[in-house]
Amino acid sequence: MATKTTAPTGASLSWQVTAPPAVDLVISLPQPSLACLSGTVSIAIRGGRLPQVRPESLALLVDGPSDLKWEQTPSGWVGWRERPGLTQLRWRLPAHTQPHPVNWVVSLADVVLVQAWGLWNHDLSPNAQVLAERLILKHWLRSLPTTPEGAVLASTTAPTERSLDWDQSLAALLPTVLAGYEGWQSLGLDPQRDFVGANLTSVDWRGSDWSGCDLRRTNWRGANLNDVDFSGADLRHSRWAGADLSGALLSDARLRGADFRRASLALVNLAGADLSQADLREANLSRANLTGANVVGARFGNNVGLEAEQITTLRDRGALFVVES
Repeated sequence: MATKTTAPTGASLSWQVTAPPAVDLVISLPQPSLACLSGTVSIAIRGGRLPQVRPESLALLVDGPSDLKWEQTPSGWVGWRERPGLTQLRWRLPAHTQPHPVNWVVSLADVVLVQAWGLWNHDLSPNAQVLAERLILKHWLRSLPTTPEGAVLASTTAPTERSLDWDQSLAALLPTVLAGYEGWQSLGLDPQRDFVGANLTSVDWRGSDWSGCDLRRTNWRGANLNDVDFSGADLRHSRWAGADLSGALLSDARLRGADFRRASLALVNLAGADLSQADLREANLSRANLTGANVVGARFGNNVGLEAEQITTLRDRGALFVVES
């Protein structure tokens, strides 16, 4: 076995020789509890990248969750799952593979704050809780070694130990959020990129502007989003169960694989949006504008507000209408 390096979070990455002769690349991702200011937080991993591993090798996973997906992005192939809690991944590579330096790189989209103790009361508003969680995760990532590819959670090479001292600015900003401040503009959070993968359950951001933002894999379950501007935003694989988007602007948004089941899309402008492979079953589509939207492989069914003529047109454009038994 080659050198095994442990990061401050307890994550490790190593090469292992197995029998029959093969070479395994193994990453272990525990879910530690970390002291944070006056409390404790638990952070889980749900994704990441191996920039030094060839894309075809990523298909050789022999130990890992069945719902792990790999997606090609401008920065390389990213593995992710909807639920947090990756614990171990093992790739079995050909026996002739030579061990080489490999990093497991993570971004804000790959980490989830699953629990916090002693930091805020249980009655903190969903808006403020989201901002507090994003601040904590963003500052935690700063404690990790960085490379041009991103923050290194684990490496097969040099030790990645580094202090987990929290940035002083977090100690200044977090009380502001916990006191009820719900705007992100003065918190150092960039809506264009700092909310990728965020859990935004039950937030009330009516009338806010997210146009052009990267919001892939976000969870908006039960959120109040009347008249929000999501035009041109990247919302692939986002989840909206039970959310109220009445009057929202989603024109030209990237919504491939999004889940809108039981969401209210009344009066929503989806003109030119990419809804391919999206799930819109039981969504309220009253007076929704689907002009020019890509609906290939999108699933509809039991939708309020869809007339027979619209259903025929959507079918002709590649939509699927699912009859619930």
